[in-house]
Order: sequence, then structure tokens, then C-alpha cells
Amino acid sequence: MIAGSSHAGKSSIGQYLTKEHSLAHYELSALVHKHYENAIKDGTFSGSRDDFLEYELCKEGNRDFVVKELLKGYDGYSNIVISGPRFAEEIEALIAHSDWNILPLYIHSDPKIRLDRYLTFKKEHSLSSEPTESIEISFEEFLRNDMRQASWGLAKIATMTELKMFINHDGLGDFLNKVKSHTDSVITRWHFQGY
Repeated sequence: MIAGSSHAGKSSIGQYLTKEHSLAHYELSALVHKHYENAIKDGTFSGSRDDFLEYELCKEGNRDFVVKELLKGYDGYSNIVISGPRFAEEIEALIAHSDWNILPLYIHSDPKIRLDRYLTFKKEHSLSSEPTESIEISFEEFLRNDMRQASWGLAKIATMTELKMFINHDGLGDFLNKVKSHTDSVITRWHFQGY
């Protein structure tokens, strides 16, 4: 399970672990995006994706909705990677689920570095598909989005001792090597114990 701020490196490490250890990979943001796109197409919602997550999917305090959705469609894999929980309730629901071992990680990165990654990602995505939203975002707006997600519980998640924290200020290769030494030893231990 990999938590952290937007563009901290969650998907990068998730994709690496998936490939390296033949794990199934679930992106919670992909589930949110699926519901968001359907609501936009149906005309039942017209705001931002974060507004949709906060005010529609998680309304009435149902902050673990996305995880419950994932668990409903869970396909029986015992070794999986789940990236992108944003609410403490999601983490708690995942840790409480007894069908798999949990290797909880929290990825942190400087906001300016993450903004650069975001802009690079958006520019690359806009070249390969028709842009659906503006690429430009100010540093202040990026920080506001960060603070919004922190208020959802991302700040609490960062302080949970169950999660091993990694700082991602280096290049991708160095970051993957740091996380790899930790995750490989835990996953090898699981395989040795028959999980």
C-alpha cells in the first residue's frame, strides 16, 4: 500500500513493485477517475475531480468509499499493490482487511519538485491525447490542492507509524533503489514464510 502527496512517486514505485514481483496493481485514483468521468458524461457533476471525490464519493462521511469499491471488485490476488489512498479511513480499512499482507509505505517529496513532475506529466499526456483540462497551475494553487488533501487526512496518514516513510527528492533510479532495498527484503520474507 503506497500513500503520499500528488506526484510524490507512488505510481512509479507501484509500477516497479508490480513488475519486479509479479504483483497486481490497483490505483485508487483510477477508480475515482472512472466515477468522475461517468458523472461528467451523465451531466450529474460539473466540478473538479477533487471536488467530486470530497463532495460526491465521500459524502455523508463515507471516506472509505473508494476502498470499499476496490474490495467489492477484489479478484483474489494475495499479493497486490494499492496506490493512492487519500483518507486515513482508507488506510484503516486496508490494514483491517485480512486477506493479504500489508507493506504500507508513505512517499514524501518537496512540493516544488512535485509541481515540476505534475507539469511534465501533463505536457507529456497532452502530446499523446486530446487535452481535457488546462496544463498550467501556479505553485500557490498546487499548494492549496496539497493543503486540501492534507485536510482530508493525508497529514494524519503521514504520521501513522504503520507506514514506512521514504523521501523522494532524488532521481527516479535513486528513489527506486532506496525503496527497493526495503520492499525486497519484506517481500522475500513473505515468500519464505509461504505467503
